[in-house]
Amino acid sequence: MNTILLKAIIKKYVLLIQKLIKNNVSKNNKFLAFTLIETLFAFSIFCLALSLIPPLFQSVNALNNQINDTALINFEFFSQDITRELNEISIKNIEIDNNHLIAKKKGRLINYTFTKEKIYKTVDGKGNITLLQNIKDFKLTKINNKYIKVDLTLFENNRQYKKILII
Repeated sequence: MNTILLKAIIKKYVLLIQKLIKNNVSKNNKFLAFTLIETLFAFSIFCLALSLIPPLFQSVNALNNQINDTALINFEFFSQDITRELNEISIKNIEIDNNHLIAKKKGRLINYTFTKEKIYKTVDGKGNITLLQNIKDFKLTKINNKYIKVDLTLFENNRQYKKILII
């Protein structure tokens, strides 16, 4: 008799618990889950964003090196100075001798000299303005008695820059 009563109680309460679980879990489960496609789409966007980071760092690093490289900035100042000085002078008033450029402008004698890896500028033999440093090679040539070609090689931060300026 005890076993029959026990079976009846278990049957009644087990069925009741199963019914409660079925009703509560299925009705209260209003959470929307991500599908596999949505997850893969989000992951692909994340991977795409991550793949853009290394080229971004490379370009920023290259720009940083270029900004911090004073050799190119000094070359621009040198080219501006020599162009401004020689622009109004006839090619006949400009003498080129080895590593020297001597120009006569309105009674003044302007001299550009390359010595000891530097280019100096003097005006009427006075002053000693250093225009460029760390120069390995410097050549001046006249082209068809119309133009002056300046070839130079700059060194800075273990980099070599070959520059040509035609005036």
